[in-house]
Amino acid sequence: MDDKSEGRGIFDPDFCEHRCPICTRARRGSRWAKILQAIEMLVTFGGCPWGRARRRKYGVKPNEPVPQQGHLTSRVERAVSCFKSGFNCSQATVSTYAEDLGLDREVALKVAAGFGGGMGRMAGTCGAVTGAFMVLGLKHGPVEADDQQGKETVYERVREFAKRFEARNGTTVCRDLIKCDIGTPEGLAMARQQRLFATVCPKFVQDAAEILEEMLGEST
Repeated sequence: MDDKSEGRGIFDPDFCEHRCPICTRARRGSRWAKILQAIEMLVTFGGCPWGRARRRKYGVKPNEPVPQQGHLTSRVERAVSCFKSGFNCSQATVSTYAEDLGLDREVALKVAAGFGGGMGRMAGTCGAVTGAFMVLGLKHGPVEADDQQGKETVYERVREFAKRFEARNGTTVCRDLIKCDIGTPEGLAMARQQRLFATVCPKFVQDAAEILEEMLGEST
């Protein structure tokens, strides 16, 4: 079963949201339902196919409520929430802006999937940064081979984003941002032990989204 059929076919994300007898009760606070849901999430490594489809649609885990309209008041907050729900830094950044720029959210999640952890967990350029580059491409990217002006515009915007991100954080490189090389087994183990992905990385997703808000606003 591939991801597309899981998300759009027989596995309806709204079943988990509205009709699942366990998850709906668990999110309302039922103690026994919470216990059953916790066991299910443990056994299935994060949720059943319906719960995973719900996470792709709404950006939250099966045991987390969908934010009510107006609760997440900005795309910055949505990007950080998406990252905290379990998607990587690049996916969180790209998927937050994708639909506003004409790209299906599920496609965005797939396209950005390999860029997390400094590109394939090689601790290179931060995934929130490469995700922002993709967003700028969606906004400004040329679609004609001879559109040199469009190409130059994208390159200039990417350089400007990197400049602003570096002004906030000193670098765009994952291993330098988190002071840990997750491209090595030892570094990855240390990052997990110190919970760097949960405590340090959300700031970089937030910074990337805030800078995007500035830059996209400048170009309208």
